[in-house]
Amino acid sequence: MHYKGALASNLMQFDEGDLEFRLGRGRVIKGWDMGVRGMTVGEIRRLFVPAKLAYSYVGTPGGPIPPNADLIYEIELLGIKDNEV
Repeated sequence: MHYKGALASNLMQFDEGDLEFRLGRGRVIKGWDMGVRGMTVGEIRRLFVPAKLAYSYVGTPGGPIPPNADLIYEIELLGIKDNEV
């Protein structure tokens, strides 16, 4: 998948890239596991991820995401491989 992530409070983009992961394995934030389910190849989806389904009260220490930050992701599903996204 290709994704862009931004803070919901000011729409400041903090990340963009490509990523492969297996659903339900806990390797991505819970909001992604929930939001990606049911996507089809080529679909673009915009996710509003509340802090409790992202980085919670911790944020990313030393990184761009403050504690209790709600996030917005735009994701494009590029392919599916053996239940991997």
